Amino acid sequence: MKIFITTCNTHLHLVPIFCHLFNKYWGAEQPVTLLGYNHPQSYKFFKLPENFSFEQLNGGDQGRVEDFSNHLHAYFSTVEDEYFIWGVEDTFLKSPVNFDVLNAFFKICEDTNNTKIGRIDLTEGMSHRPTSLWKTVDGIDILVNPQDAEWRVSMQISIWNKEYLLSSLKPNRSPWDVEILALQEALHDGWDILGTHREVTLAVTKNEGVTRHDIYKLNVDGMTPDTLQEIQEIITCY
Repeated sequence: MKIFITTCNTHLHLVPIFCHLFNKYWGAEQPVTLLGYNHPQSYKFFKLPENFSFEQLNGGDQGRVEDFSNHLHAYFSTVEDEYFIWGVEDTFLKSPVNFDVLNAFFKICEDTNNTKIGRIDLTEGMSHRPTSLWKTVDGIDILVNPQDAEWRVSMQISIWNKEYLLSSLKPNRSPWDVEILALQEALHDGWDILGTHREVTLAVTKNEGVTRHDIYKLNVDGMTPDTLQEIQEIITCY
């Protein structure tokens, strides 16, 4: 399944860290497409890993923060896949991906009988909202949010149905608007939002890469000592 990660010019310093952690915990054999404006290789001496490619949004013109939804809607409209993974570069992987869970999610997406799967949360986000058992797939309990749950639309890394994502990227919305305004708009929309238990989640608690209100203060909660050392070496280099 294709993976798209969004970045922007003010967050380019996070891209080397994201790439390192992704390849450490997901695998360097998995292709990833970065979506942004200035090329990440313009950030000092950084070179993208071989499994990462870059697609420039809006001809490189970042524009206003409210253009976020416009640029992504235009790009994802050209993607032919019905399902794909989308996240942002300030979500850091901090533990190995549980591929048993991931493969169960992929199987759900491949089942043509599942026509109303809007989003599958790859993080522990489901554990913070009401859930019920949707189905057990290959021994994995898949949970579903009720139609009146909050944060049905979230930019935590997820598998997205293209139609559902495009409907969530309404015109002239910042990243925060996409989530906040959807608190009401996504209620009772008829789409299923899936995930699984915290104990078998794909990402660890507090997987945000930066602390709130400071994009230069890294959130290293959950990182092992060796990973902290690796991150420090990356920061020193770039």
